[in-house]
Formats: sequence, C-alpha cells, structure tokens
Amino acid sequence: MGYVGSYTWQLRQLVGSRLLLMPGAQVVLLDSADHVLFQRRRDSGLWEIPAGAAEPGGSFVGTAIDEVREETGLMIDSSDLAAFGCVGAA
Repeated sequence: MGYVGSYTWQLRQLVGSRLLLMPGAQVVLLDSADHVLFQRRRDSGLWEIPAGAAEPGGSFVGTAIDEVREETGLMIDSSDLAAFGCVGAA
C-alpha cells in the first residue's frame, strides 16, 4: 500500500502536522559481504533504509516484511529478520 489512503495518511488528515507517535519498523539489509542496502527517496532525494509505520493490527515483523517488499521489491521471510534495537523519538 502506498502512503495515500494508509492509516497514517488518514490520521494526518485529522491531526495535520501535530506530533504523531506510531509503531513502525526500519530494516537494515545486509548482503553476504555485509554491505548495507540504502534507497533514495523520491520526495527528498535522501538516502535511507527501508522503513514505515505499522497498520492497525500489524506486527513489527509483518511491517518490516511489507516495507522491504514495498520499497525495494525484495521478498524476505520472518526467519531472515533479527531484532536489534528499539528507538523512541525525544
């Protein structure tokens, strides 16, 4: 699913630019030589790792798998994932 019409998009229509705290997932993809996959954002041109907000009822694992597929086209399995951190905004 793209951003328009997503749960986050629907909330933004209600709260505007106010602070919105949501669970999500970021995925560091490593190849066999430990190179990290970055992608360039279409909107800003900045480089980043695949990431996104969870949809209602979604899990961290499901969100990670979905975001990697949506943003890179790569298919990963839950067995490919290893949790490595939890980050909160200040």
